[in-house]
Amino acid sequence: MHHAGAQNAFNLADDLLEVLRPLADWTVFHLTGQGRRPAEAGLTREQRQSLAGVLLESLLLDGTQVTVLPAADAMVASLVRALSGEGAAALRLPAL
Repeated sequence: MHHAGAQNAFNLADDLLEVLRPLADWTVFHLTGQGRRPAEAGLTREQRQSLAGVLLESLLLDGTQVTVLPAADAMVASLVRALSGEGAAALRLPAL
């Protein structure tokens, strides 16, 4: 919560989305051949589609299947509630 840096105006957003980073890491791991560096320098169209598809991955949040974007919205809304007086119990994080 006290993450600060002059070089990044989005530190809090970055920290919140860090919870979802394993989804992107897993996708990149598989796209690059289980961690090996790809032979070509750029990404293919299919690789870019796979990366964008991370936003459609299904997560479990409060017992309900949701995709990444609604999960991110729910995380942020729950943080606002937690900081507005409901306390840490209000924070909702998805299961990956």
